[in-house]
Amino acid sequence: MKLLRIACFVAVSLAILRNASGQGFVNLNFEQTVIVSSSPSGYGFNSGTANVTGWTEYNGWSDSNYSGGMSIIYNNQPLDSPGVSLVGTNYSSPAIQGKYSILLFGGDTYNTPTNGASIGQTGQIPLTAESLTYWGLSYNNLQITFDGQALSFNAISSNANYTVYGADISAYAGQTGELLFTAPFIEIGGPSYGGGVIDNIQFSPSPIPEPSELSLFGICLLFLCWRMKRPAAGLCTSQTFRVVGTPRCGVPVRQDGTNVVKAPFFRSPDAALGDGDSAGRAVPTLIVCERHNPKI
Repeated sequence: MKLLRIACFVAVSLAILRNASGQGFVNLNFEQTVIVSSSPSGYGFNSGTANVTGWTEYNGWSDSNYSGGMSIIYNNQPLDSPGVSLVGTNYSSPAIQGKYSILLFGGDTYNTPTNGASIGQTGQIPLTAESLTYWGLSYNNLQITFDGQALSFNAISSNANYTVYGADISAYAGQTGELLFTAPFIEIGGPSYGGGVIDNIQFSPSPIPEPSELSLFGICLLFLCWRMKRPAAGLCTSQTFRVVGTPRCGVPVRQDGTNVVKAPFFRSPDAALGDGDSAGRAVPTLIVCERHNPKI
């Protein structure tokens, strides 16, 4: 009886750990990879083939799948056909984290499959998962689904080498399905590139900022920058005012309360810059606002 209780405790513990850590999804950073063949490309890096554990490829040029993973081209990519490639740190589109990343290209020729190129993996999302993030250099239209349902990703941070994208995954916590990354086929007249480099896929118990929060933060930041750089100025409008005087600087101004505001005025084509022409016989000059109190 004691052994039975211990066995049940171990089984339950393993189940809890499985749900908490998201087991079933493996190699989310693509580092569990074996380079099968590699030879100098003549461009400063080696190219060949690689076996990537845990993932399945769809429609990749010269790619295939094996039990437990996919066999794909390494440090290489097709020019027009859909492709799934493993890239290293010295490739022209280099890995953005660790030793390896995945490059997806959707293809742009009609004599090849027109449903793009994808990689997918079936697993269980952790029960505690609130968000899904990945690092990427996405050029255009990278599509991501779970169990056939589209996930809405937003950029949540970026640096010179990659952008971190995040999506709310809480509705699927505890569910099992295929996580699929797809580079769509490029239609004629559509985006110039379908796909990008991806890496460091993670489930997190922390929610991502909502787009509205990000937008509000951006608006506040822009307003703060504008307020800090805004000159101390009086009222400035696009209305043409009657020139009431010319201070020593030679620019026509009008009096507005306690402020003197440089205003738009008209001048004739042959008039010197700064000569006012209240008859309005030509083109308006640039509006400039300035807070000062010279005598007019």
